[in-house]
Amino acid sequence: MFTDRYKRSAGIIFFAMIWVAIAAEAARGQAKQEDIAIGYASPSGVMTPLYVAQEQGLFKKHGLGVKELLLLRGTGPAAAQMLVAGTAPIAALGGALVEGAIRGAGIAYIASTSNHLIFSIYSRSEIARAEDLKGKTVAVDAKGGSIELATIIALKQFGLTLGKDVSSVYLGGPVPQLGALEKGIVDATTLSAPTTLRARKMGYKELINIGALKLSYVHTAIGVNRAFAKNNPESVEAFLKAYIEAMKMTREQPDVGMKAIAKYTQIADPEALKAAYETFLPAFQQRVPYVSRDSVQGVLNFSSSAEANAQRADDFIDHSFLKKIEASSFVNKLYGDGKPQ
Repeated sequence: MFTDRYKRSAGIIFFAMIWVAIAAEAARGQAKQEDIAIGYASPSGVMTPLYVAQEQGLFKKHGLGVKELLLLRGTGPAAAQMLVAGTAPIAALGGALVEGAIRGAGIAYIASTSNHLIFSIYSRSEIARAEDLKGKTVAVDAKGGSIELATIIALKQFGLTLGKDVSSVYLGGPVPQLGALEKGIVDATTLSAPTTLRARKMGYKELINIGALKLSYVHTAIGVNRAFAKNNPESVEAFLKAYIEAMKMTREQPDVGMKAIAKYTQIADPEALKAAYETFLPAFQQRVPYVSRDSVQGVLNFSSSAEANAQRADDFIDHSFLKKIEASSFVNKLYGDGKPQ
């Protein structure tokens, strides 16, 4: 379970978020928003459908004005804060949404990206097995981010507690994390594709393939500000139609997906782009991307909040927009085969 230090920090972050929400409430939803920012928590291949939707003009096609994809690097809690404040009333993020919602923020998941954690822990070659990390130091990106949470959950599978058995340092992103491993400052680091390929090329060992553990936990999903959704339902529907089409395009047109990854991750190496695309492709298979209740329950199970035990996964999910789209002819027409979703 989380350390007391983590709980205090998370509580401060999300208590501040609630005050931001109160201050911003009057400004939200008074007029229909035509152009919005869409947030995302990290420059990762898991965000590919979001990148594709923007780059291929799918948001505009379905009637949604998007002025930018807004990155808050390595900070799931900051992405949740964007939702709360309405800065980006729709955003891609992980389990941080649950922490904010537990503390009263009016935010919910409306669609899934990946219902399982897809990361790997890389270490120096002399560390033979996961249990050998006891007494060692692991680099992660940011407090409360998906990488730290994935590290906590993965280590728990091997009887280790981050902050007790294994120390952590927060370095803000994959480049400094890998640099710290190279310099011997840390013994291991948790990475996502395509940085994992670079780690392999540098001779580091994949100690734990977190994706292979198939842990039910929200790696990344689409969250929405509930007030915005209530006042702008057509914008939410337009977003989801574009997103559904982008998932199909990502699956069927690898070149489009890899080009989008290259732009938003600043990676040019074709091998690395292919690795990132193929790593996350299994997450993009749903025609209608519902959020798994088991994955939200996984977030609750590892929550830092004492109130989490009394919560239900359904309280954090709003599938009403997806259900409306599924009940229409949109998906059948998109795929052109009349098969059920």
